[in-house]
Amino acid sequence: MKPSAGTGRRCGSLLTVGTASPGIPLARTDSVFPKDIVPLSDLRTAIRSRLRLELAYIDGERRSTKRNVWPLQVGFMDSARVLVAWCELREDFRFFRTDRIQTAVAKERYSVRRVDLLRDLKVHLQKLDRHP
Repeated sequence: MKPSAGTGRRCGSLLTVGTASPGIPLARTDSVFPKDIVPLSDLRTAIRSRLRLELAYIDGERRSTKRNVWPLQVGFMDSARVLVAWCELREDFRFFRTDRIQTAVAKERYSVRRVDLLRDLKVHLQKLDRHP
């Protein structure tokens, strides 16, 4: 299955880890992020290894849900870190707050090249910017 850009909800502006121009901070330094249960290093390992993750997740309304995702990036928002992933259930890109991930079990590798997923994600985000 190849993801394609579909409908989705916008979760605010995402700041991914990278380099900034000299003198421009990458993120606010006065933010305190909520504590994560699953170590970020585990999420980064799954991203680098292209491993599917089975997440136990608590949504914004405190409902428990299970999601199988293809993790792509860890990003930072004003008050939380997020895992950007392709969600098999929603068949769309989703943002999962890392402090709401209760467990993340590594599964088999997903077959789509990560670079292709990132290109699809970029198109998806551009569509959201044009049609909020």
